[in-house]
Amino acid sequence: WVAASGDLNKVRQVSADKYDGVDGLAWSSDNRLLFSSRAGGRDSIWITQSSLVNQSPLDISPEGGDSGEYHPSVSPDGGFLAYIVERQGGAYLWQSEISRRVIKRISDESLVFFPSFSADGKEVIYSVLRDGRRQIARISINGGIPVTIIEKQAWRPVLSPDGSKIACNYWDEIVGVWKLAVFSYNGAGPLFTFEAPGGYNRTVKWMPDGNSLAYIVTHGGVSNIWVQNLDGSAPRPLTDFKKNLIFDFAWSRDGKSIAYAQGWYTSDVLLIQNFRNPGDQPSYLSKRSE
Repeated sequence: WVAASGDLNKVRQVSADKYDGVDGLAWSSDNRLLFSSRAGGRDSIWITQSSLVNQSPLDISPEGGDSGEYHPSVSPDGGFLAYIVERQGGAYLWQSEISRRVIKRISDESLVFFPSFSADGKEVIYSVLRDGRRQIARISINGGIPVTIIEKQAWRPVLSPDGSKIACNYWDEIVGVWKLAVFSYNGAGPLFTFEAPGGYNRTVKWMPDGNSLAYIVTHGGVSNIWVQNLDGSAPRPLTDFKKNLIFDFAWSRDGKSIAYAQGWYTSDVLLIQNFRNPGDQPSYLSKRSE
């Protein structure tokens, strides 16, 4: 779904398949929308055409094959895509040209998520799971040795509009909670921390002005976006939806539009009956229990 910044609650649908955007949304420099989708029978990355209305999205599937692809990020010049490729044994960081299928893997780390280009497009920052610890690192688009930015537990980094700061979810070891936090691009800080509902995987983005953070809050099965100013004033709701969940959202580069991955979960209740008497269990189970 997409809405104009003047009325964020008035949305229009731009895709029709299940799970669209659940695992990532991004805007191109020419205001096309990139998003994860399972429409082709596998997790892949799709892009809208020149108009967001009445045109079918295109599957750009940079990697192809059976592996899943998600968490798209577009370079500042609009020419390149950083994304995650899931293969047996891990999730890896890859890069592709958007206009043609020229791909390369730029990191050997095997549990990488949520990439984002630096302001000059020469580096990618990302979340990485190392020995059970969630950290944030950066690496050149040409590959090489990654540099750890935040060694303390932090997750899901996003760059400020000017590229000078990183917002993320940060584990406050003193009080034992996941907070919203802001670090410098080089990892100094935290410069700001804020309490907010949610945990390490909370979706957090920068507002277009670069002076506040936006994040998802869900109550009673309904999600809305809240805003936290860096000046420490009380958070405030930005949207007023009455139904559905928000799985992800992204501002367009000019700040005039916002895209939502919005929907709901469907679950069933199952009845289990005719339980077997414990005395009827096979003998090998009884032996193991002894």
